[in-house]
Amino acid sequence: MRRLLYAEAVRLPDLVDEVRASGPDRFTEALAGRLARLANAGHLGVEDPVRAANQFIALVYGECPG
Repeated sequence: MRRLLYAEAVRLPDLVDEVRASGPDRFTEALAGRLARLANAGHLGVEDPVRAANQFIALVYGECPG
């Protein structure tokens, strides 16, 4: 679904913004908040929680090399 969304983004540029506003950005923000709380408590060494959240999501959704 993600690949289809990005493939159609050229034809429908507002589509990506609409989809992101409806969910994925909220998830990233929530994850970043949780990572920040864990870092503040000394459980993680994270300087930029938003970047860490995006990297984590990329690891989860990325393709595994074959």
